Amino acid sequence: MAVLLYHYGIGPLPGGFVGVDVFFVISGYLITSIISAEMRTGKFSLWGFYDRRVRRILPASLLTIVVTGIAGYFILLPSDYAAFGWSAVASAFGLANFHFLWNSGGYFDSAADLMPLLHMWSLGVEEQFYVFWPLILWAVFTASKGSARAAVAVLAVIIAVSFGASVYLTHTDQPVAFYMLHTRAWELALGAILVFAPRISNRIAGEAASVTGLVLILGAIFLLSSKMPFPGVNALYPCIGAALIIWPKAAAPFAEWPLRTRPFTAIGLISFSLYLWHWPVLVLYRQLGIGDMPPVLDRVLLAALAFGLAIATYRYVETPFRHWHPPYKKAVAIGTVAAAAIGAAGAGLSWSGGYPARLSVELQELDAFRDHTVGMMTGNRDCFVSSANADFRRSCLNVSKSKPNVLLVGDSHLAMLAPALRERFPEINFLQSTRAGCRALMPFEKNSCGNQMRKAFQLVDAGKVQAVIMGGVWRASHAERLARTSNWLSSRVKQVVVIGPNLRYKQDLPLILAKDGKQVMKHSLLRKVRNVDEILRKKLNDTKVYWSLLDVFCSRKSCTPRTPEGFPTHFDNSHLTTYGAKLAVQRLARDGFLNNLAN
Repeated sequence: MAVLLYHYGIGPLPGGFVGVDVFFVISGYLITSIISAEMRTGKFSLWGFYDRRVRRILPASLLTIVVTGIAGYFILLPSDYAAFGWSAVASAFGLANFHFLWNSGGYFDSAADLMPLLHMWSLGVEEQFYVFWPLILWAVFTASKGSARAAVAVLAVIIAVSFGASVYLTHTDQPVAFYMLHTRAWELALGAILVFAPRISNRIAGEAASVTGLVLILGAIFLLSSKMPFPGVNALYPCIGAALIIWPKAAAPFAEWPLRTRPFTAIGLISFSLYLWHWPVLVLYRQLGIGDMPPVLDRVLLAALAFGLAIATYRYVETPFRHWHPPYKKAVAIGTVAAAAIGAAGAGLSWSGGYPARLSVELQELDAFRDHTVGMMTGNRDCFVSSANADFRRSCLNVSKSKPNVLLVGDSHLAMLAPALRERFPEINFLQSTRAGCRALMPFEKNSCGNQMRKAFQLVDAGKVQAVIMGGVWRASHAERLARTSNWLSSRVKQVVVIGPNLRYKQDLPLILAKDGKQVMKHSLLRKVRNVDEILRKKLNDTKVYWSLLDVFCSRKSCTPRTPEGFPTHFDNSHLTTYGAKLAVQRLARDGFLNNLAN
């Protein structure tokens, strides 16, 4: 329920995503208790274990993938549908966490909000745990002749190493820490180690443990947020809380009474199916439009729909398969074939490009623009550094002896103009120092961005360039440093051009044109960008320096989303297409910038 309410934005639960962590602890305890009990009595069968897991997980999860795929045929644009296909392949084979690590930009990234199978990442972690843990526990029990101490020792090592990796990677590579089994294993192992812990026999101690556990879980749900480092240390609160509640106690604590009532246990019965359905129901509804979160009433009704689907799935899919007892290998074989068939269908969907023929030619052309990237627009020079850890090519700063040299410095919002500038001004040699998220603002910081810009500005100080063009995702807070940088440059070159911020939209412009083309301005951020534009214009106080990119596409209250040829001006929510960039540079040339440098 914490996860559902968090995803649906119902109630103040900024840390509701920790419900998955609580689930990991419970699952580790439950699975280990089953395996260890069977091993102690000599009844454990690896095929039997996998048979139960297949019958428990695959029917409902594969059904969810299939139904989501069918609905996606009528709702998703080709690029989104093709992306769904690969996520379906990964989800069918229990590898969704790997897929979304490589394709989502992070669980809390805004782009991940519209991926229909994103929630399958946790199922991937769980299924990978099911593959390895029985084998490890069987090896430990066999080598130690069933020693519980040996199992506890192994689990303690797993907890220590995995938690250490989680803490470290949360600060150095958060998506890996979030999605991967080796950084989540300690949560599952924390539940598993409770199987070998002594019961809490003291009634007061049992009550204290339960109260503390509930406080820790509720505190995590209400006080943590996606802006805080997670998992790492912050995952301790819900995990320890869950461990304290499920720790075996001699007497049932009064504090846990609410969890034993009919409403809670009823939700518990359908919880797996509810988790499976709640996310695609919300995402597909959002994808009917441009991705905005629907009104509260709509979300409540969508949650009710998810409950209805969960109840039906529990009754007509989960329960029958749970009570079906074919030979172990037969169930595993059938499950494997079913997963492979759905995976093959997902791969075919992706290879087809998301079946674009089902849509009009105009929609296909609009959607094709969403595959563009800034890197595609930099030409053969490849002078845009898209990764924080990538090296900058020195050849991008080669000085010409026969042409005027103009230095381009900034982030992707300047890099998007570079090819059009070179095409419009072939008589000029453009040196380019651009990096993702990097603004050329003095004083430079001591990082990869600052180091790259410092080297570029050394050419200015050495008198090797005649003009500098600056651009980026400017904020109002940049005004003072931008003016200082502009003044420093103006004293050393013939001309400085500061290109103002570009118009931004709430979602990709091609998506808006495809889904709501008659209400484009409703989805723009014109007012916010205009405010920054006016602050920078006033601060620089020199029309010969500041050039408003916003004025190319917008009047005072409205903007044109297409070029005169009918192409979208943007390929995402803020970057210009090749056609939009050419239109901007034509206006730049018309206004007389750079014209005197060739003389």
